Amino acid sequence: MIFRNVVWVVLLWWGAAGLAHADELRVRYEIDQRVSQMFNDRDYAALEQMAATFRDGNETSPSGLQKLTLFYSGVSKKMERSLRLGLTEPGLMQRIDDWQTAYPNSPTSAIARAIALRNVAWHIRGGGYAASVDSDAWAPFYAKLQEAEAVLVDAKNYAAIDAHWYIERAYVLTHQGAAPDAFADHMEEALESHPGYYQLYFAAIEYLAPKWHGDALMIEDFAQEMTARTRDVEGESLYARIYWYVAQTQYDDRLFQSSYVEWDQMRTGMMDVLARYPDQWNIQNFAYFACLAKDRDMLGRLLSRMDDQPIMRVWRRPELLAYCRDMAAPL
Repeated sequence: MIFRNVVWVVLLWWGAAGLAHADELRVRYEIDQRVSQMFNDRDYAALEQMAATFRDGNETSPSGLQKLTLFYSGVSKKMERSLRLGLTEPGLMQRIDDWQTAYPNSPTSAIARAIALRNVAWHIRGGGYAASVDSDAWAPFYAKLQEAEAVLVDAKNYAAIDAHWYIERAYVLTHQGAAPDAFADHMEEALESHPGYYQLYFAAIEYLAPKWHGDALMIEDFAQEMTARTRDVEGESLYARIYWYVAQTQYDDRLFQSSYVEWDQMRTGMMDVLARYPDQWNIQNFAYFACLAKDRDMLGRLLSRMDDQPIMRVWRRPELLAYCRDMAAPL
């Protein structure tokens, strides 16, 4: 019991340190908590206002991520947690009905309905590998995804002004197993409409991931094409952001062993990101990648920009940070 309490205190300290020393994590936490409370309170007016503010102002977090992405992430996480903790599908959908009754032509409420249906689908299926899914779960899983698709298509005329309409439909198409041409057409329209919205590129990575419909070479081809497409505005930063997302969702610390990432290009992209968004979250994550790439010079430059307090959500374990610091130490 004493050991368990000590571990819990350490974990709390790591979490508090991350919030105290990274503006990015604080912003994410605050948005997540506000969205959760608004949903609990059925304060649909406040949810609508927050989404509209982020959408119309194109506000970003300190790391450069659009706050609208964080809003819808908070909505989805709240729904997933509620279903896991016992809220029934009818109970969840009644809340969405109430939301849409109050705001019938709102992009936000329509997208929220699609998110709810997708979360219900995955609650039915479960998160395991396909081979572990009960055979009786597949039909209702796909039926709920089809409902989400219908909601999105029906609402497109007024909801597609919100970039997350395209993201949510990309997720649905991915999970439905849409043909490559159909998915590519959807993403081309999305990127024509909202080219600066980073989450669109990340949603495409989901489709191209080896566990869905692609492979590592397709991810690299996509990263190169999108970086060339945005280079006049973004420099090489989108390349770094794409592979940062790839590492988080696909390869973790095996990025340089399992993907076709070009480190020199990613390193240039990281510096392009930091020129605009020098948040500690970015600095420390990029130092982590420099360490994985064994780029001693870049690692040393990034570690010199770190606050005294490391963000342990980046470094995962103290011994990894110690190893990276030793790598950067003067010979």
